[in-house]
Amino acid sequence: MGKLSNESTVAIVGAGVAGLRCAIELQERGLKPIIFEASDRVGGRIKTDQFHEFKLDRGFQVLLTAYDECRSVLDYDELDLGCFEPGAIVWTGSKFAQITDPWRRPASFFRSARSPIGSLNDKLKIANLRQRLTRKSNEEIYATSKDEPTFAYLHELGYSEGFINSFLRPFYGGIFLEPDLRTSRIMFDFVFKMFAQGYAALPRGGMERIPLQLASKLPKNAIRFNAPVEKLKGHTITLEDGSKVFPDHTVVATDMSAAASLSGNATIDRGWNRTSCLYFSTEPSPFKKPCIALNGSGLGKITNIAVPSDAAAGYSSSDASLICVSTEGAGSLAEIESELKTWFGPNASAFRFLKRYDILQALPRQQPGDNGYGKHPSRLGPNLWICGDHRFSASIEGAMASGRHVAEAICQELGK
Repeated sequence: MGKLSNESTVAIVGAGVAGLRCAIELQERGLKPIIFEASDRVGGRIKTDQFHEFKLDRGFQVLLTAYDECRSVLDYDELDLGCFEPGAIVWTGSKFAQITDPWRRPASFFRSARSPIGSLNDKLKIANLRQRLTRKSNEEIYATSKDEPTFAYLHELGYSEGFINSFLRPFYGGIFLEPDLRTSRIMFDFVFKMFAQGYAALPRGGMERIPLQLASKLPKNAIRFNAPVEKLKGHTITLEDGSKVFPDHTVVATDMSAAASLSGNATIDRGWNRTSCLYFSTEPSPFKKPCIALNGSGLGKITNIAVPSDAAAGYSSSDASLICVSTEGAGSLAEIESELKTWFGPNASAFRFLKRYDILQALPRQQPGDNGYGKHPSRLGPNLWICGDHRFSASIEGAMASGRHVAEAICQELGK
């Protein structure tokens, strides 16, 4: 393949959100980057599959509308976002209890205060935490000097065991994909603030619309698909087909494990949190509003249930509703169907199983000290750089911020 053109001095390995954001920033500063993508589509771990009349995201994911990076580069109107209700429904083991956000749903104030989920003291502590965190910038949250696991932090804040186990653990355990809440309290504070200031949203027709929109900002020839990279050495990129290219700078924007392999630095791969996701269809929706239902009972495999077609258009092209069931561990279909009958009674018999995703590499581990929040080195060698959610924070926001930071560093070196 040979030397890239003089304008294409930067090659990016991987067309996930981080790589796309890096390419956009480089392009806006006058460069013409090229991306080598191993698969036939953009998005990395953000993929949406067509299955009969449904759009299935590979794992339950949402866009938090308060993400700064996303607001700066995404066109929310074009994505036609649909939002889940703030708060959640909690399955107690015998009934559903609702927790609402009285700041954005003032009419629910008294109902929220009377909710059996959490004591009045727990709810006052949530209010105090909300007030404290929304006054901080993200950078101030990232700079928190005392890092510790979230479970220890929640106990220090004084929440009751009942509230932790019935709401905070299932809610944030579902976000972090680990129920023990060993994730950094910095990540907890950041996510708490994002939920307090915005909504959990889905684009019309699936989460893959996000990377597709990013890719649309680049020239069509800026991404070479089905071009897996086999080796990086100095200024040489060797592709799997044996061809070589010689960029001035190379950015590794793959997932964490692939980045560790390509760079020869095993310490980059710190391990993954996994999830399983099962899709069902039924008519009508089991919920009255677009909401996320949490398992606060402490029993069973299910961690949360959502109906994407309630929140955003395009997930179902028929009258049937699409149900997304996320689980802890790989429970059998029979186990999950039995558990659904516990939640929904005879109505669950009408749930039609569609497809299952077991995602072993769903989210980079983010225990104290793992996430860089912009402080991890972005340079691996004289002309080798790295970006991704594993270098900043394990989120769409972190992936985009990491990609932009690397692009800015390269442009500074090139005088752009």
